Amino acid sequence: MGGSEQAIRLGIAGGGIMGERVADAAAALAGVEVRAVADANPDSRARLAERFGAAAFATWEELIAAGGIDAVYVGLPHHLHADAACAAADAGLHLLLDKPLCNTLEEGDRILAAVERAGVRLMVGFSHRFHVELATAKRLLEAGELGDVVLATDQIVDSAPNGPAWYWDRAAGGGVVQLQMHHSFDRLAWLLGSPIVRVQAELHEREVGPSGAVDLAAAVTLTFANGAVGTSAASFVTGYDGDGVVELVIQGTRGHVRLETWSHVEAQTARSAFTQRQRRDDWLGAEVAEFVAAIREGRDPSVTGRDGHRALRVALAVKESARTGSAVDVAP
Repeated sequence: MGGSEQAIRLGIAGGGIMGERVADAAAALAGVEVRAVADANPDSRARLAERFGAAAFATWEELIAAGGIDAVYVGLPHHLHADAACAAADAGLHLLLDKPLCNTLEEGDRILAAVERAGVRLMVGFSHRFHVELATAKRLLEAGELGDVVLATDQIVDSAPNGPAWYWDRAAGGGVVQLQMHHSFDRLAWLLGSPIVRVQAELHEREVGPSGAVDLAAAVTLTFANGAVGTSAASFVTGYDGDGVVELVIQGTRGHVRLETWSHVEAQTARSAFTQRQRRDDWLGAEVAEFVAAIREGRDPSVTGRDGHRALRVALAVKESARTGSAVDVAP
């Protein structure tokens, strides 16, 4: 950081698992200070506030009203995203908004309008883009090593035995489609450089808590604007404590790439073949660093609110397809 640059003061709205991880990643960056933490749990907010020497607040509203920050990470239950994001933008704060963008198109439109009106930066937390394995696949695709993509398959399995109750509350934005599949829809469109324009979906639903049935698994067939087809499947359960795993295969007319996050990427093309082993990388640190760089450089981050809105449109089409049993077109 140059001598004339002031520190970026960050607030954390939502001190859960991801909020704590983002705070750690931000505090590790030169020229970034975690100044405020808001969480409904008094023990969580007190612990994080003491750890980072930050002010503690019971609500995100209090955090924003207090001022003294330049940017805020929003890691709240999904039904609170729109109000918190719009209030932050209206206060002139740059936004790192955990995925999904929000729950409805009306909310998404409202967020994008508030950010545009305020002239602040909005980055949606599609952190999977920052995995080394996915970056390797992206380079191969951009270089044309695979030729024209014809098929892309994406699968994620995850579990959360100790997750908060709202994970299983449809009204709050719980369920696997909102919790996990926005990642899939974003990374596939990003990797292929082509939006998803049609979906056909099936959901597995069951009652996990008092809020009624919620989607625990989903299988979706996809059509991309460039003519490629694909599948996206995801599950999110509570019966055991396991690490989330992403597996992805993309085949083109001149080669294919196959990867598993935190494990390996394999590629075979008309010119060569290789296997790259990978340990856990600092994907979240890379995401937060990109957010900070975008603020400092006065540019849009590499993942924008428009990307979040695009994934939201796909997710809502998936739910509509599962409800009707028919394919649903998605505006690109």
